[in-house]
Amino acid sequence: MARPILLLLLIAISLYSNAQEITLVGKVTDKAEGLGLPGATVLVRGTTKGTTTDIDGKFSIAVLPTDSIQVRYIGFTEQIIPVDNRKEIAITLEPAATQLGEVVVTALGIPREEKSLGYAVGKMDVRSATVTRDPNVVNSMQGKIAGVQITKTSGGPGASSRILIRGNSSVVNNNQPLVVVDGIPIDNTTQGSGGTWGGIDFGSPISDIDPDDIESLIVLKGPSAAALYGSRALNGVIVITTKSAGSKKGWRVGVNINTSIESAYILTKLQNTYGAGSEGKFKYTPEGIPFFETDRPSLPTYAASWGPEMLGQQYIDWNGDTTTFSPQPNNYKKYFQLGHTLTNSISLAHGGKFPVRISFTDLRNQGITPTSTFKRNNLNLTNSGAITKKLEYALKFTYVDQRAYNRVNQSNGHNAARNIIMMPRNVSTESMENFEDSDGREQVWYTNWGWIGNPFFTVERNINRDDRKRYLGNVSLIHKTKDWLSVMGRIGMDHFDEDRHNRIASRSFTSPNGEFNDDKLNFLEVNADYLISAKKKIKEIWEISGNLGGNAMYQKRSTRSQSGRNLIVPFEYNLENVAPSNRTDRTFLYERRINSIYGSAQVSYMSYLFLDLTGRNDWTSTLPKQNNSYFYPSASLSYLFSEHMAKRPKFLTYGKLRASIAQVGKDADPYQLALAYDSLTSVDGVAISRVHNPFPLVNLKPEKKRSYEFGVELRMFKDRVSVDFTYYNASTFNQILTSSVSAASGYTTAVVNAGEIREPWSGDPI
Repeated sequence: MARPILLLLLIAISLYSNAQEITLVGKVTDKAEGLGLPGATVLVRGTTKGTTTDIDGKFSIAVLPTDSIQVRYIGFTEQIIPVDNRKEIAITLEPAATQLGEVVVTALGIPREEKSLGYAVGKMDVRSATVTRDPNVVNSMQGKIAGVQITKTSGGPGASSRILIRGNSSVVNNNQPLVVVDGIPIDNTTQGSGGTWGGIDFGSPISDIDPDDIESLIVLKGPSAAALYGSRALNGVIVITTKSAGSKKGWRVGVNINTSIESAYILTKLQNTYGAGSEGKFKYTPEGIPFFETDRPSLPTYAASWGPEMLGQQYIDWNGDTTTFSPQPNNYKKYFQLGHTLTNSISLAHGGKFPVRISFTDLRNQGITPTSTFKRNNLNLTNSGAITKKLEYALKFTYVDQRAYNRVNQSNGHNAARNIIMMPRNVSTESMENFEDSDGREQVWYTNWGWIGNPFFTVERNINRDDRKRYLGNVSLIHKTKDWLSVMGRIGMDHFDEDRHNRIASRSFTSPNGEFNDDKLNFLEVNADYLISAKKKIKEIWEISGNLGGNAMYQKRSTRSQSGRNLIVPFEYNLENVAPSNRTDRTFLYERRINSIYGSAQVSYMSYLFLDLTGRNDWTSTLPKQNNSYFYPSASLSYLFSEHMAKRPKFLTYGKLRASIAQVGKDADPYQLALAYDSLTSVDGVAISRVHNPFPLVNLKPEKKRSYEFGVELRMFKDRVSVDFTYYNASTFNQILTSSVSAASGYTTAVVNAGEIREPWSGDPI
C-alpha cells in the first residue's frame, strides 16, 4: 500500500515543480547588424502577459517551463520560441521581406517609431525620384502620397509646382506647406510666376534639392503632426532628410548616370478643314488670286480659321509666297523638339570615427521648346563625429548653382504654343522660320493685333535668363548628459542670390521699341534652436519621453527691380538707354522675426498604447504687441491593437487606431500695421507720393486652424496589402484678408480679420 502512495506523491511533486514559474531573461538583436532592438514586444503565447525590451534589447519575463514566447518588432519577422526549461535565451530577428519604414523623422527632426504616432504621415520611396527624374523633386511626389496634391505649371524644366496638403486653408494667403531640410526650414516662396496675362515662371526654391542626396521624405499632414513647427506649418510640413556617411568604415564611391527623353505628349486637338479668311470667304487680288490679307481689321475671325474649306487652291500666303491652300496637320507638333535630361552624380563616403560624405551632381536639361535650357549643379558635404565621450557634432552644407535660359512665357503673345494654336490651319511651320526681315523686324501672319507673335522670333529674340546661387547649411552640437538625457544646440542658414533678365526685343511686333526687366533678389533666413530631450523606462512597462526647446528665426528678403520700355538705341537693354518717364527703379525690403518656445511629452504603455501632448508659443514681429503672442496645443493617441491581441489573425501583420486634435496659428506678412506711402515719378523736380494700399489693421490677429482626425492603419498578408484611412475635420478662422472699401476714405482696400474655411469630414485612403 505504501508503494502506490509514494508513487502518487512523486507524480504530484513532479507536476507541482513543472507548474512553477521561472524567470526568463534574454536579448533580442537584429541579425543584419547584431544590435539590440529596443521596444520589441515579448509575449507569453496564448496569454496577455508580456513585456518590452530595454534600450539594449534585453528583457526579463516570468514564464512556465512549458510556455512559448512570441517576439515581435515592426519591420522584422515575428518569432515563436518554446521556453523548454531555459532561463536564458538569445533571440535574433530577421528583417521582414517588405518593410514600410518603422521609423520616421517627425517634427523638429525627432525620429519616432511610426507605430507611436497618433496622426497621419505620408512617406515617399525616394528611389522613385531618381528613376523617372524630374528637375523639381516635388513632381516625383505626385500620386504617391494620399492627401497631397501636386500641380505642375507649363513653365518648362525647373518650373514651380504648387503643393497642397488636404486642400486650401487660407482664402488669399500662401497655402503651401513648410519645407524642412535636415531640421532647418528653407524658403519655398515663388517670386515671379505666370498668370492669366502672361509672365514667366522662375521656379520654386525647393527645386534646388537634389533627389540623389535625399535619404527620406516625410509629409506631416495635419496640424497635430506640424504643431511643433510653428506659424509656417499651418498648411503641413515636408520633412526632408539628406544622406550621411553611415557607420561603415572605409571609403565608398557611388556613381549615378541617368538619361531621360521628353516629348510633347498632350497637344491641343485642332480642326484641319477650314483655313484663313472671314465668313467662309477669301480676299482676292485684282487678278482673281485669293490671298491672306494680313492687315484686315476683322479681328479675331480673319486671324484664325474662318475662311473657306482647304482644297489645295492656289493661294498667296501671308508672307507673299504663292502656295497651295492646304491643311498643315502637324504644324503644332513639328514646332516642339525632342527634349532630354542628363544627370551625372558622384558621391564619396567614409564611415568610422568622423564620418564624411561628399557628393556632386550635374543636371542638364534641354526643353521641348527650342532654345530652352536648364542646368543645375549641387555640391553637398556632411560630417559628424565625437569631440568627447559625451559631446558630438554634426555639419551639413549644400551649394547650388542653377542657370536657366529661355523659360517658357505664359499665356500671352510671347508664348509660342499659344501663337501656333491661334494661327490659321493653312500656315506652315516652315513659313514661320524666316522670322525677321533684313532690318530685324519680327514677321507675323497678322498685323492688326498687337498680341500676335512669331513662335520662332519669340524663342530666338525675346529671351530671358536667370541665375541662382544658394547656400544651405547647419551645424549642431549634441551633449549626451545622461543615458536618458541629451541637449542639442543648432544654427542653420538658408541664403540665395538670384539675377533675372527678361526682354522683349527691339523691332518685335508686340513692342517695336523694345522693353526689358532686370531683378536682383536676395534672401536670408537664420534659425537658431535648442532642444532638451529625455527618455526613461519605468518597470519595463511604461516609457516616458519629453522634449523642451526654443527657436529664434530671422528672415530678410530684398528685391531691386529695374525696367524700361521704348529704348532710345535699339538692342541696348539698360536704364541709361531709356527716357526717365519710361523707366522704373524700385527696391523692396522686408524683415521678420519669430521667437518660440515649445515642448512635447509622450507616454507609452507596453509599446502598444501611446499618448502625445505638444505645446508651442510664438512671438512674431508682424502682429501688434497685444496680439503678437499666441499659443497652440495638440494631443494625439495611438493604439497598436495588433500588438495587444493575445491571438492575432494570421493574415493581420499590423493594425493601429489613432486620433488627434490640434490648433495651429499663423502670423501675417510684414508691414500691415502702419501707414505707408508709395513714391511716384517727380514733377518739375518735386517728389510726389501717395498713400499705400491697403489700409492697415492696427488690431490684426493671427490666423488659426483647428482640426481633429481619426484613422486606422492595417497591413495584411505579410505587408502585401495595406490600408491607411483617415477622417479629418479642419477649420481655419481669423483669415487675414484684403477687403474693398470706399475710395472716399483715401484707400481702395483694407486689411481685415474675417472669413472661415471649413474642411468637412474627408478621407485620405491608401
